[in-house]
Amino acid sequence: MTRPQLIPLPPQTQARKSITFRPPPIDSSLTLPQIYDWQSQHSAAHRLFMFTDIDGKLNTITWSEGVAAVHTSARILRKRLASFQVIKRPVVAILSTSDTIPYFITMMGILRADMICFPISPRNSAIAVAHLLSKVEVDHVLVGHDSAMESLLKDALDLLRVKTFEPEGSGVMIPTFSPMLTFEDLFLKDSSTEIDASDLPLRYTDPNELVMYLHSSGSTAFPKPIPWTNHRLIQLMHIPWFGGQDLTDQIWSLHVMPMYHGMGVLQLCWTASCGLVVASFLPKNPAVLATPENLFLAAKATNSEVIFCVPSFIEAWAKKPEYVQWLSTRNGVLYGGGPLNKEAGDLLTKHGVSIYILYGSTEGGIMSPIIPARGSPGYDWNYFTFPALVTPEMIPSGDGSYEFVMVSNTICQPSVINTNVNGVPAYATSDLMLPHPTKEGYWRIFGRTDDQIMHNTGEKTNPGPLENMMNQDPHVQASVMFGRGQFHAGIIAEPRTQFTFDPSDEEKLSEFRNQVWPTVEKMNNFAPQHSRLFKEMLLVASPAKPFTYTAKNTARRQAILDDYDTEIKRLYETVNESTQAGIPPPEEWDLNCTMDFVRVVITKVLQRHLNDNDDIFEHGCDSLQATWIRNTLLRALRQSAEIDSRNWTTTNFVYEYPTINNLSRFLVALTNGSWTMERFSNIEASKQKIEIMETMVSKYSNGLPSLNIQQRSNRVMLITGTTGALGCHILATLLADAEVSRIYAFNRKRESFTPLERQIQAFNEREIDTEQLRTCGSKLVLLDADLTRDGFGIDSKIYGDILNSVTHVLHNGKSSSKLAWRVDFNLSLTSFESNIKGLRNLIALSLMSGAQLIYTSSMGIFQNVESLETLKETWVDPEVAVGTGYTESKWVSEKLILSSMLPNSLVIRVGQLTGDSKYGVWNRKEWVPTMIRSATMLGCLPDEPKLISWISVDYAAHILVSYTKGDFGSRNSPSILHLAHPNPISWSTIAEAIRTELENTALVPYAEWLARLEERSQDTKLPAVRLLPFYRALNTRIGSSHNYEAFGMPRMVTEKGAPTIVLPSLSGDDASRWICHWKKLGWNNV
Repeated sequence: MTRPQLIPLPPQTQARKSITFRPPPIDSSLTLPQIYDWQSQHSAAHRLFMFTDIDGKLNTITWSEGVAAVHTSARILRKRLASFQVIKRPVVAILSTSDTIPYFITMMGILRADMICFPISPRNSAIAVAHLLSKVEVDHVLVGHDSAMESLLKDALDLLRVKTFEPEGSGVMIPTFSPMLTFEDLFLKDSSTEIDASDLPLRYTDPNELVMYLHSSGSTAFPKPIPWTNHRLIQLMHIPWFGGQDLTDQIWSLHVMPMYHGMGVLQLCWTASCGLVVASFLPKNPAVLATPENLFLAAKATNSEVIFCVPSFIEAWAKKPEYVQWLSTRNGVLYGGGPLNKEAGDLLTKHGVSIYILYGSTEGGIMSPIIPARGSPGYDWNYFTFPALVTPEMIPSGDGSYEFVMVSNTICQPSVINTNVNGVPAYATSDLMLPHPTKEGYWRIFGRTDDQIMHNTGEKTNPGPLENMMNQDPHVQASVMFGRGQFHAGIIAEPRTQFTFDPSDEEKLSEFRNQVWPTVEKMNNFAPQHSRLFKEMLLVASPAKPFTYTAKNTARRQAILDDYDTEIKRLYETVNESTQAGIPPPEEWDLNCTMDFVRVVITKVLQRHLNDNDDIFEHGCDSLQATWIRNTLLRALRQSAEIDSRNWTTTNFVYEYPTINNLSRFLVALTNGSWTMERFSNIEASKQKIEIMETMVSKYSNGLPSLNIQQRSNRVMLITGTTGALGCHILATLLADAEVSRIYAFNRKRESFTPLERQIQAFNEREIDTEQLRTCGSKLVLLDADLTRDGFGIDSKIYGDILNSVTHVLHNGKSSSKLAWRVDFNLSLTSFESNIKGLRNLIALSLMSGAQLIYTSSMGIFQNVESLETLKETWVDPEVAVGTGYTESKWVSEKLILSSMLPNSLVIRVGQLTGDSKYGVWNRKEWVPTMIRSATMLGCLPDEPKLISWISVDYAAHILVSYTKGDFGSRNSPSILHLAHPNPISWSTIAEAIRTELENTALVPYAEWLARLEERSQDTKLPAVRLLPFYRALNTRIGSSHNYEAFGMPRMVTEKGAPTIVLPSLSGDDASRWICHWKKLGWNNV
């Protein structure tokens, strides 16, 4: 066995002023038990433990007394296990809720007796305990004195006896057991502090000798034992030396520290390494049950400088001013085991309380500083840096978060190795972190890669923050979200003991859902739209099937999901009908009763009150909610009006009639027989749509201000939608442009993230260097804006500055930002009215400021073109754009700009954009990436002989910015430009490169590819299924006109808008970059 190298000397940060404590050699020349013997001589009078007795008297245990108790413990154990030592080195497990001092001394006693120590969490189930005893081949168990521990061990041993864990024929060793050592066993029966331990020889002193097992939390199924060696324990002793404070002689309140937990075991190392003093409750049997109140009083009585506790205690203290005042006089509060409520943490920070986060794992040790300089975190207390002994590798996860991988080094080697980085062994933690928006090297915990819920839409729900919010509800003990492979998420909640009930009782279930609903509403306000919860998606745990918990007292996610698999499946089956059955249908299907009914349905689904003429999609309704509304209305029609709606409900009529008023009139027409399919023929529908389009142009072109011509030397840009792909690259281009003096970037507000945090996340997702965001100073002004409001809802002074300085307004309607158009072809024109209103306000700003307006439109405006018509850079008639609300809104926008007569304004019809030319970052849910990603599952990819004029998104951004510098438009009126590649290439060239890259992928005609996709239309794991209606629509246009490119895309003339820069054609290298990017994110994720 190779002997590890000696560990280098750490930074000399500890024991700078102490006269009682002497730092030991922590270079791995001594083992931890040897260091304890060393400290009994060199730091004999230094304090090791402190506690107050029943009369409030302060008691101290010194190092000489503590090590004597360790020797006492070792002698007792050697006597109890004398027969084992003849045969083998015993593994001794502890299964006890014993208080701090006896547990601490007993663990060290096991090590000093030359045995292997295995602390087991008493929170484990009997089957988990049995698994651990079997896996490690435990010889002896020290069991707690309370009946709960005795019963837990008995049940575990019974399971071992029936060989639950081993194959038939293999032997299972049944460990012996004896009572856990008490404080009286260790101290009062032998008060000697003699240091002679000649009767306790240490043979297993090699650094590589295994001396201890800990176990993982077991959040999936069973906890896993993790071995620690002599060398690993010495490495862990270095952690305080890489912190920001001298901890020697500091009293740490560890009253609630679970000693079976990794953090508890680390106190064996840190007390000996840096001389911190452990404050605990009075040792007694049974152990003191900690509460926020008795912990606070005990910490105060022992004059503790650092108080360690769980977040719920801190949140309780934040509500008591007298507690907060005393905490502000301490060094700080150290928390771990879960997230701390931001409001509570900020309140404490405001009143001078220092808060420190503890981040670590059994596999990696403590990976945050212990502890930073006092007060240094400030309001960023939920962020931390990695100490110098940790070598982090941050792996992008594709959504702005990063997985932390811990790379081995001389000082710190993880106990578990599951990957390597550049050939160096490493531990991939599965922990996701977000970088601080402005402080480089600072990170906050975001979630876990193995917890993320992948929906069948390709969206991800990160359950951690949402579950934490639910767990703060006073009615809820714990919760677990679910929804993998489903359209929407749900959650299982286990009520607190006093609120437990049988969830089959519908009345009590409804009552409980109502009780927690205010908390769910807070969660929904925080969550992205695809992660929001309906009341019907709240399951309640049954008392007959209680949650199981890890050693950290967190819910065992996968075990609980497995336990409730049947209930979850049944819930989705019920909800797939998605009807609000509790809403009775109208008594009469007249307009008044119907409108009352529709109003209630929409209010219940959207959880907000709307006016009868409000467009529901402009007020946050998404496709899932639209489906719930539709199906609820259909249920009422079937039950009450006895209408067979199967012939006409293949599409969602809610999109066509998106207001309470219009939906109600539609339903009345259905029930009285005046609505027929023929009534809405295509010709008639087109005429109606054109009339609506022209009316909207007239509505928003009235009352525009007059032109105010200004001459300004500085180039000041206002750009909207900078968090989407094109917007990010435009912003990056403008930041690099020395001629631009200031940039105002408008984006819609998003709760819980600042504008800068969102922008950095957007840049990270697209692998754009964020350094320019951090160093641009006052050049960039990021603003939360609402384009539909007067003054855009921003500070009036900033609005005035924009009005008086802006020279260019670039409205990025192509962006995926929330300020841009929703690319949803189900929506009708009225659902885009807020976008039209926002454009109108930007036109008004451009007129008043004299700025040039540049608006990105879409080639999709060519919805209906004659087969021989040339698609030139000219204005088009409304008939060309009729078809979907999206294309109709683009026509209204173009027409609105034309009617404004803004001089030098540009409408840029943007063609198909691809991933950038450097990294190939391309939204994998768009139609081209989805088609390519599905090729491996379908075994084929469409081949098309025609051309494609696609442009990489970063080149498109450069071209758009160049339009602000040249004379591309008319000085007297608005102009149209087409942004497409002037030198198209054959799709077959790209397809062949993709086929080579993917292997086992045939190139077939589009019709054959579509047929194969239709055969798999029920396969929710196939990405292209989600866009099947779109691919069907493409098939109707392919090959129908020379004016169409490959896949039936419009072939646009690019004369006036031809780029001035050299534009390389797409190639197989571009396709390789796209594929590489998608594989990094998860190739087959829907």
